[in-house]
This record gives sequence, structure tokens and C-alpha cells, in this order.
Amino acid sequence: HCIERWTHSHFPGVQESGGLAGMIHFSDVRDVMYDPAWAELITAIDLADPNSAIVPMDMKLTELLEVFTHQNVAVLPVVEQADSKRIVGIVEQRDLLRAVHEA
Repeated sequence: HCIERWTHSHFPGVQESGGLAGMIHFSDVRDVMYDPAWAELITAIDLADPNSAIVPMDMKLTELLEVFTHQNVAVLPVVEQADSKRIVGIVEQRDLLRAVHEA
């Protein structure tokens, strides 16, 4: 499983349309991936949290830092626009802190 070698603990669950279905936490995947009965029944969409915080790609760094602080997460999905769920990537809190430090 490629997820076992991944360095992130959260993954965006993306619909076929490219829209964000929600974030998936590794612990949720781990709980079902080694159980053959569950592994055949559960899909990524079943594990995706539709209430995950999202950030638009044009959000200012200071606002992004506030979102990280209030959400208490290490990774946030980035969408094209605030009213869109079309995901363009993810941003990690450590990358933001590095960018702020270098600025």
C-alpha cells in the first residue's frame, strides 16, 4: 500500500469531478485496511470528512496561519476559490511556517 510510505497523515478525498469530498485521516484508513472484510466494503469516500476546513489558493499567509491555529490541523486542502471545492493541492503548516520565517 502506497499510503504506508506516505509522509502525510491526512489525504484529500477527491470526487471524479475534481471536487473535494473531504479529508481522510491515516488512522481511519489504518483501522480498516488490514481487515479483509472492511477493506473490500469501504471506499475512500466513506472515510472522507465532508466538514474538513478548506482554504482558497489566494488566501493571505496571515489568514492561513489563523486557519491552521483554529482548526488544529497540520494539513489543509487548497481549492481554486472560496466558494469552490475544486482542489488544486494541499498546504502543510510546516511549509507555511517556513515561508513566514524566510520572509
